[in-house]
Amino acid sequence: MKRLNKLAVQLNKRDPLMAPYPEEQVRRTGKSSCYQCGLDCKYRNAFRTESGKDVVRKCQAMFVYFPWVMGRPGESAETAVDATGICNDLSICTMEMYNIIQWLDACYKAGYLTDKETGLEIAKLGTRPFFESLANMIARREGFGDILAAGLLRVGEKLGSEARSHFANEVSGVGDGANYSAREYLMNGLLYALEPRQPIAMLHEISWLTGLWVMHQSNPESSPVTSAVFRAVAAKFWGNEQAWDLNTHAGKAEAAAKIIDRTYAKDSLLLCDSAWPIMVSWNTPDHVGDATLESRIYSAVTGRKTDEAGLHQYGERIFNLQRGVLLREGRRPKTDDVLKEFNFTDPVETVFMNPDVIVPGPGEEVVSRKGKTLDRDVFETMRKEFYALRGWDAESGLQKAETLEGLGLADLVQDLKKIDMIFDATC
Repeated sequence: MKRLNKLAVQLNKRDPLMAPYPEEQVRRTGKSSCYQCGLDCKYRNAFRTESGKDVVRKCQAMFVYFPWVMGRPGESAETAVDATGICNDLSICTMEMYNIIQWLDACYKAGYLTDKETGLEIAKLGTRPFFESLANMIARREGFGDILAAGLLRVGEKLGSEARSHFANEVSGVGDGANYSAREYLMNGLLYALEPRQPIAMLHEISWLTGLWVMHQSNPESSPVTSAVFRAVAAKFWGNEQAWDLNTHAGKAEAAAKIIDRTYAKDSLLLCDSAWPIMVSWNTPDHVGDATLESRIYSAVTGRKTDEAGLHQYGERIFNLQRGVLLREGRRPKTDDVLKEFNFTDPVETVFMNPDVIVPGPGEEVVSRKGKTLDRDVFETMRKEFYALRGWDAESGLQKAETLEGLGLADLVQDLKKIDMIFDATC
């Protein structure tokens, strides 16, 4: 186990990512991994503000107010740093808060809401006082904050269609419903469609690898992920030689299945999404990570010798169990395995870590997916392929008894038969 720990640390060690803040206002002072973690966290860093405040910030939470602060002349980036802290102190979800601010901004610009109706001064959007007022009215359920505290989906139910017309695509029941969508990264369409919530740990496999490639395109010294490395990593971790090509649906169903199985196994092992899987390494000759590390750790800890495929089968079992539970609770196969309409109608304009929406093309070619939508027929083809790869009925999306029994889920078969949610070849 000590040897595997050392290997993981060696493979994971990397150069720090560029901080998003203006350095003269907020500078990165080092990494800030969790207690006793020896890995270099992808997203968690220590910062010092111009006023001398030391904070830890990571990932999406850093950006809850960032666009509005940086878009306001003269406002210090420290306001964006403090906004995250305010959300933390008041236990407010930063994803939902971002969507609320985006919605308020859109409503004011359209003339739908006024200062009198909300109790806010929209002219101060981007300042610390505006954010403090908004956060406090939500936390204390005061005035318009009482409506917002229920979340935007319920705001839409209460205020009606005109309010909903100003929702961004990101608005969803849990998390963010549009980030890393199928418009830019095709296999993500299957991840969103088959999961009951935003599958962010799964989405990170594509966004992180692509983000490192984008960094290399901008500055080769910032990341080792060339186009050749991108293709090699995709083949190893996504199981298909065509999975790297984000401009075709070929290999994407297999990639989605691999990502799902690995993520459920990873979560069950309590391996942090900020470091695992180690797909890329600054410290190997080919810069490709190790897809077997998780199974080797599992084997060392439990004494049950298990290879990569064996560990992934645990993930497959969990995924099938979840699907069975969802069907038992009312989910409809195929009918509910769908994407939000914007994926097919609203062209993608920008993506986090990839503002120009570029992806690798053949050789060293760089291809932009800016302005693209997801083709409905492509999604249908990928979904059908995914069903078949899972051992489900390719037409209906119903699980087959032999598939579940092979995964040790025979008891689930009986439950699903009672509600006619198991594939019956005689029908």
